[in-house]
Amino acid sequence: YATAVVHVTKDEIEEIIDRVLSQTPECHKPTIVKSDNAPEYHTQQLREVPKHNVEEQMHFNEHQQFQNGRAEKLVDSIGRKIRAMLLQSQMPPEFWGAAVVLATDIYNCTRHHSLGMEAPHYHRYHKQPDISFFRTFGCATVVHRGRDLVEHTKLAPRGELGVYLGVGTSHGRRAFVVYS
Repeated sequence: YATAVVHVTKDEIEEIIDRVLSQTPECHKPTIVKSDNAPEYHTQQLREVPKHNVEEQMHFNEHQQFQNGRAEKLVDSIGRKIRAMLLQSQMPPEFWGAAVVLATDIYNCTRHHSLGMEAPHYHRYHKQPDISFFRTFGCATVVHRGRDLVEHTKLAPRGELGVYLGVGTSHGRRAFVVYS
């Protein structure tokens, strides 16, 4: 199961790792955390990660991606999806963050041969993923605005044109993420 978090600076990595590990169910918590040898992974707060039942932290040499095979393969797979989404939709590179989140969601809902043709979502939550919210990244979308927000003429638009960026959660419910 993959989790993608978009952040602004490397200073946020400690908080992000803490938040992701605290939100992970006990039965799926990692026992080993692997990272490259970058300075942001050598802070006092990250040395305290064992409070989340992490038994070992492994650091690999920078620019030696072959030492961290599975993670690098996942990053490459997600990266290919992001590039394809941005090229196909003709969206500017500024939307890469939304593409990362959607590509990760698609990865988690896709069946994998290595998991016995099951999706990572199924292995984590023991139920089939709901893929009804997925649309083509960058497709045109009309967002219903409601009768109180629009003019009250027969031919007045009842919605606003936008661009589909993915799926989010609002008030405990799944919702479309649309840019207008």
